[in-house]
Amino acid sequence: MTQLGTQPTVLIVEDAHFFCITSKIFVEAAGYQVCTAMDGLEALQVLEKYLPIRHTKVPKLNFQGA
Repeated sequence: MTQLGTQPTVLIVEDAHFFCITSKIFVEAAGYQVCTAMDGLEALQVLEKYLPIRHTKVPKLNFQGA
């Protein structure tokens, strides 16, 4: 993954590799920069890398015991 630039950016979260890559190709062709993640945890890691969050306590994000 590269440093985000000035062009609009889309984060695609998709666990099926084929659909993730296909979606990325179409979205890039539409003029967007694309970041991808294969699951929710990876998506949060991507967001944290590019959009630093100071306070990450999200009460309903912990799915243990649900």
